[in-house]
Amino acid sequence: MRLVLALVLLLTSLTPADQWWLKAYEFDKTKLDGSGVVVAIIDTGVDDTHPDLSGSFVQGRDFSGLGSPDGTAPVGPSSYHGTMVASLIAGQGKNSGGVIGVAPGVSLMSLSIGLGIEGADTDQQIADAVIWAVDNGAKVINLSLTRNSRTWPASWDEAFLYALENDVVVVSASGNRPDGTGAPSAPGTMPGVLAVSYTHLRAHETGRN
Repeated sequence: MRLVLALVLLLTSLTPADQWWLKAYEFDKTKLDGSGVVVAIIDTGVDDTHPDLSGSFVQGRDFSGLGSPDGTAPVGPSSYHGTMVASLIAGQGKNSGGVIGVAPGVSLMSLSIGLGIEGADTDQQIADAVIWAVDNGAKVINLSLTRNSRTWPASWDEAFLYALENDVVVVSASGNRPDGTGAPSAPGTMPGVLAVSYTHLRAHETGRN
């Protein structure tokens, strides 16, 4: 449901007033917009032609072997996912009438991997992408994904420790119940990783149906 809602937001023209969650979570009160910070999004690839993300990109890379060299050609059966995630982080909706991100001033680094592609070694692709992101200036690495397992491969130990030692913040989904994960899952279970969950506001709490 969350993915469907976010996809609808990407495809629907909205005014800032329509995006009630910014006020509900008090994002509208912060004076910070992420300016000067590079956020690497390790996902299905981010479409750099999307109007809500115009002018947000620095260099990126494809690790799936199926996308464009700079990681901005979405790949896989859920190819929209990386663009959706990027819009929630850095959406420029105040100008386009689309999604307004929580940190619209950040620069985006798109690192595409083969999520959902049969035979893809996404464990190794993620490890390689984390190291590449650190070496190329990312200060935050976003992984809105999960292995559906509390454990992780040895290659992740090296990669994620490398990020930690270089003061790069790694943010991950804590789990994904629609995919059958009712408990926290890697990389959200790894030491040094900031695991993020979500909350569901009831209609009476927001004043909306």
